[in-house]
Amino acid sequence: MARRKTPEQIADEQRRYELARSASTFEEFSVLAEDPNQAIRAAAAHNPAADPAALELFLKDRFWGARIEIALHPNATDELLLRLLEADPRKRGVVHHEAERRLAAKGVHFDDDGLPLIGDAGTSAR
Repeated sequence: MARRKTPEQIADEQRRYELARSASTFEEFSVLAEDPNQAIRAAAAHNPAADPAALELFLKDRFWGARIEIALHPNATDELLLRLLEADPRKRGVVHHEAERRLAAKGVHFDDDGLPLIGDAGTSAR
């Protein structure tokens, strides 16, 4: 059975959530990218002040919550969106499909395997 959080643990978690919502520097986002709480990492990736460099910190998050925030974020570059795509169809989920949708809206075409066509030769990005 899980132990209840102490008042100090609850206060610390609230402080970290507030930092996630108010972060504005790369250093603040760097600390948040290492936070053990995946919801706090997702909140930081959702922060409107997150620029592409800050969003990149959350790109390899083990959990999809932070990655979907990158896929939805207005500051996500095409490069970041391309890196969210999964080559293996079995691993594709909401993150892949949102990145694919945003790239398609920008005019990126996809091959029959669902990978983006890049350049005149029609080579895929992955």
